[in-house]
Amino acid sequence: PPAPKDGIPPPPVGIEIPMRTESKRKQRKQRLPRSSRRKGGGRRHRRRPGAPPPHLLPASASTKPRKNQNQYHDASILDTIREIEKGIKKAPELKLNRIPDPPEEYKGVPSAEKKTQERYGAQSLRPRSIFSTVTSWAPPNISKIGHYSKCFNEMLANERKWCGEYAVFYHSYSHAAILYEIHAALAKVLFGFEEASPLPRLCMDPFKKVPDAKILKEKHERVWSTDHHPEFRGAAICGTSSLKAEDSEAPPYRVFEHGYHVGQVGGFFQQLLDVAGCRQIMDKIVELGIKNGFPFSVFPESTKYMFKNDKRVHTPSKPGRLLQIFIRRDIVEDYVYCSHPMGHPDLNRPSVKKAVSSGGQVKGQVRICVNPRVFMRPELVKIRTFSADSTFSHTKRQQFQEELQALIARHLNTECLRHSAVKRLSEPLKHMAGTAHFYHPAPYVASPSS
Repeated sequence: PPAPKDGIPPPPVGIEIPMRTESKRKQRKQRLPRSSRRKGGGRRHRRRPGAPPPHLLPASASTKPRKNQNQYHDASILDTIREIEKGIKKAPELKLNRIPDPPEEYKGVPSAEKKTQERYGAQSLRPRSIFSTVTSWAPPNISKIGHYSKCFNEMLANERKWCGEYAVFYHSYSHAAILYEIHAALAKVLFGFEEASPLPRLCMDPFKKVPDAKILKEKHERVWSTDHHPEFRGAAICGTSSLKAEDSEAPPYRVFEHGYHVGQVGGFFQQLLDVAGCRQIMDKIVELGIKNGFPFSVFPESTKYMFKNDKRVHTPSKPGRLLQIFIRRDIVEDYVYCSHPMGHPDLNRPSVKKAVSSGGQVKGQVRICVNPRVFMRPELVKIRTFSADSTFSHTKRQQFQEELQALIARHLNTECLRHSAVKRLSEPLKHMAGTAHFYHPAPYVASPSS
């Protein structure tokens, strides 16, 4: 036998040592082109060039359709929806330079009811409305910060001013702020909306199926399982009935600094500009928004504008916003309902008008149908906005709105362009189809603790 080398004896003669080979998974990865590799090995689904992806094919063209590909596979659910939508009246067409007519004529609030509500005082401070400043009840994160304390005191002053005729609700938000401002600017340019206060919704198509709170509530009871359903998100927002409410998912005094954001809004920015015919000026709108401190990090369309000279543009550290929404008491039952988390109707508070008109403590969540036909009429709905960013004052917001309106007006500079934008606002939106896992046949039953 050969002599040992470096002290290591050679292998016995006649025994073959197996060579170390790479794993099958690694070999398989090496055989595939880079575009077809993925973590964990295996092959991706390959489709012929030019063919649409499987989730965009109709159900009959796909052998294994996705669970959430179509809206409502169950025939009984479709029958329920037809039954709910049976009594919906067809809304009149939108007209240029004219605020849309409300769904019906409203009588107003009786003078006796006004006096009673004024005697009860600010809705958030009932039953002890003599405590008029935030220092008497607000936590340190509000009462000890000058700007926050000023905002909340102003909200309470608004409540005392309008409590006789209007019920008040609060909606916390952050990333959707630029969408609400674009809605307001478009409403001013196309319909003559003088207030130009933030509008949560402007596209009219979702309100053909959900025009008011009655339909919204009934669909939650009989069809949907969550307020993340696309039809809900197209027509309604979440809210709370008091600044002091502690039984909400997002109490205003806790989320004021950073806002409250659930669900994705990234795809709606570009879609809104397409509907308005303003896609060509998207870069100017984004630059104007970043200049005024609006958060854009969730919008993939604005990624290229987030960096300047290879440095990230300053993003606001306090993106929180709070809408103060005053709805006239004679219509509050038509556009608001009391709810539990996820939008399920609160059976312990069947009437929202009674819940917010009593002299006792007002609390609990609500869901608000934000139909633009009502929300663009200041005599029916008044909206005020407050920002956690101390540099974004009411005066600065007004300047921003004027610049945004001028930018849109210069782009839509002919009647033909404006008529086209008005027409598209009534057409169905893309990416708003419902999905199968957003509904359930049985109504939600609250636990005793809630």
